[in-house]
Amino acid sequence: MDHLDLSLLELLLVVEISRLQKILYTNMNFIEESNQINYEMVYDEYNNFVSNDNNNAKLYRYSKENCWKSFESLLQQGIIYLKESSTTPIQYQRIQYVFSPDQVEEYLNLSIKENRTPKIFLSRFEMEEVK
Repeated sequence: MDHLDLSLLELLLVVEISRLQKILYTNMNFIEESNQINYEMVYDEYNNFVSNDNNNAKLYRYSKENCWKSFESLLQQGIIYLKESSTTPIQYQRIQYVFSPDQVEEYLNLSIKENRTPKIFLSRFEMEEVK
């Protein structure tokens, strides 16, 4: 992931995908759901984060349409891909990711060190709960 040039919104969506992957995979009750991540789940987590009045995340609040465009960009870049073709609407199809949570954390730390990413993104990545 270290050579990617992602927008802040794309990076925040990657953070949410990685959080879901990490949380759902490590929670034994949800191990099967770790393979069920889709756009709507990612958007819900993102929206919860940027809607929280207790942090500065609302500075990164974008419309659902803009989030969808960023999600599509991640698909086009091959950072995420759909697990299977289906007649199900894309936003509900399961996605596969080409990165691990460790890679995302490493990318965030480097990006923060280079002043390309706000520290709040790493704080969000480290949160271990799904709202």
